Amino acid sequence: MHNGTATLRTLPWHPATPSEPQQLALARQRFFAEGMNPAGQVAEAVWRSWQRCVQKGLRPERSPSFEPVSRSRISYLAARDHALLKAARQPFDELQAAVARSGCKVLLADRDGVLLRVTPAPRADGPVMHAACRVGVDLRESLIGTTAPSLAAYAGGSCTVRGGEHFHDLLGHVHCAAAPIRNRHGAVVAVLDLSIEGQPFGFDARWLVQTYAGTIEDRLRIAQTRQQVLLRLHSAPHALQAPGAGLAAVDEAGRIGWLNPAAAGLIGVDGADARPFRVEALLGCSVEHLLEMTHKREPHPQLLPNGLTVWLQAEFRPLGDNDDDDTGVVTPAASAAAPAAEATAPASEPPGTLAQLSRQLVDQTLAACDGNVSRAARRLGVSRGLLYRRLRAG
Repeated sequence: MHNGTATLRTLPWHPATPSEPQQLALARQRFFAEGMNPAGQVAEAVWRSWQRCVQKGLRPERSPSFEPVSRSRISYLAARDHALLKAARQPFDELQAAVARSGCKVLLADRDGVLLRVTPAPRADGPVMHAACRVGVDLRESLIGTTAPSLAAYAGGSCTVRGGEHFHDLLGHVHCAAAPIRNRHGAVVAVLDLSIEGQPFGFDARWLVQTYAGTIEDRLRIAQTRQQVLLRLHSAPHALQAPGAGLAAVDEAGRIGWLNPAAAGLIGVDGADARPFRVEALLGCSVEHLLEMTHKREPHPQLLPNGLTVWLQAEFRPLGDNDDDDTGVVTPAASAAAPAAEATAPASEPPGTLAQLSRQLVDQTLAACDGNVSRAARRLGVSRGLLYRRLRAG
């Protein structure tokens, strides 16, 4: 306190090593000019990236080229990653609005580093942001050097890269934080990044970008869940539909297809290790019980084997438009049709298998459309070809 007024203290939203810009400059001098290992002065992930860049023939004094890939390549990536882009649309807009007055830019890159969506760079931006903030620009480490997007994709975790931690001298005034986005199989398919030029972050950018990357990841995994039971878990029933709720997918045999980090934390397991296990072992209930819950759609308390009581909500996810496309999206129309179809079933009817539920949904929708396949396909949000294949499969 000074004269009755509190002094605002800004927290250092970045790793403590190196603690001073001078130490970082010295570490760069020793590494690039003298070939000395900067261990202890620079985070290992950073100087390992510097090593890879040198081995690729990059030089820190040379300016990187922020050139976009070809238009045909951009079109191909937009089609390939349509599910990712759809899942990211709302979270990206929300994050962009949140940082609009901070000078930060939001970037979404694919698994290879090509920008799929960016905050447009106004003329007032610095030279790096103005050059880099374009769809199609390739940010691969072998081209651009050490950046937060390249480190996040390489290591599979969130990170912050400040100023001189970038490989190229030109990026010495850029600060960036990034987090990976994974699909339902756990593979990194994209990276979300926050970047600012000319000043450090005034907030915990790493936490913020990791939060929004997790939201995109959840939305993508939900879209990729087909002919499975989607579970929502939380300690409070009112939070089941909120961002940050636990999510899991269970197949017809009762095996866990995937868990998001929130669900893994509630259950007390590693998400990757949990996938071979059955739902009885992890949740303490049978797949038949979960199938019955899909008809009721109401949250139910569940005592987990670890002693924690959580609330569960189950939803059956039917097939999407292309069941061979791992990145395809199950459209909202298919989910919206499910409650109407379920309402026509007798209340005493026992829950069937996942395959039976999918076929029941098709049959009931066809009946509601007087047998018109085209109308039924539109209502379900799938192609006529897929509907014909489902009918032929019996």
